[in-house]
Amino acid sequence: MFYAKIRILLFVSGLLIISLPFTGSDCNSSNNPPAPSGGVAAPQNVSVIINSDSTGQQSSAVIGWDASPDESMNNFSGYKVVTYKLDDNNNIISTFQSENFPSAVHSHTVDSIGTGTRFHTYVTAVLNDGTESDSAGTLIYAGVFYRTDGTIDEYQPGDTSFIESGYGWNIQTGRGTNYLFNSSNTGMIDILLRGGINDSLTFYSPNLFAPGTKSTKFLTIGPGQEAFDLTQLSEPDMDSVRVDSDYVYLVKTQEGYYVKLWVRAIYYIAGSIPPYHNVVFDYKVQPVADLRVL
Repeated sequence: MFYAKIRILLFVSGLLIISLPFTGSDCNSSNNPPAPSGGVAAPQNVSVIINSDSTGQQSSAVIGWDASPDESMNNFSGYKVVTYKLDDNNNIISTFQSENFPSAVHSHTVDSIGTGTRFHTYVTAVLNDGTESDSAGTLIYAGVFYRTDGTIDEYQPGDTSFIESGYGWNIQTGRGTNYLFNSSNTGMIDILLRGGINDSLTFYSPNLFAPGTKSTKFLTIGPGQEAFDLTQLSEPDMDSVRVDSDYVYLVKTQEGYYVKLWVRAIYYIAGSIPPYHNVVFDYKVQPVADLRVL
């Protein structure tokens, strides 16, 4: 079983900002539960880490928070953690789970969040008399698929009958497949791998090379595990990106689904005619359209 950990981080202009706070006052009023009147300081820096396997059925969310500044008060009881299910417009439709914890506890795992359903978790500090703080909330999230079996070949203009330079994802299963870049596979291909300037490799939107193929957008996130775990991401806006080993890319499909792709290795297949590169990658798939948290 493979697990992907997703942390609330922000990567901006080369700076990594960790544990971004999300308070009730920052949330849209349509999905913000009624906030108590206060009297105790709210917990700080609420975050979420999403664990998922290759099927997406074992997704869970680990909610973490820093202590309320008032945790040392004699009448401080602990924390209340409430997770809500949301509709497609991020409005609350039901309470998924509600739990209370003593002051020493600063994390909680919400099990069985599944794929295809949006969730939002709020944390409040609670006094012995029942007084609650304002709520601090996570990003809106959902379960994701995570796989380590991605592979794609570099397109070559010569004999390409054995080279699968196209790749696409089945959103319902989370599984990716490599394809020959030809007219019969037009509807399945989300990205195309080709050589670029100075022999660099590049992921391209397929529609740049063949009319009627899909239009895909890309964003380069950065290198390594930290980039693969980032969840607060900018919107992809490029038709192509240079491909480098260990780099992570955000892909937005024509249908509005997001995929995060981590290049683990690049191989040069010199014994073939013509020779070509092969790229191996891990990927996460968010099966909720227009939800850029994965």
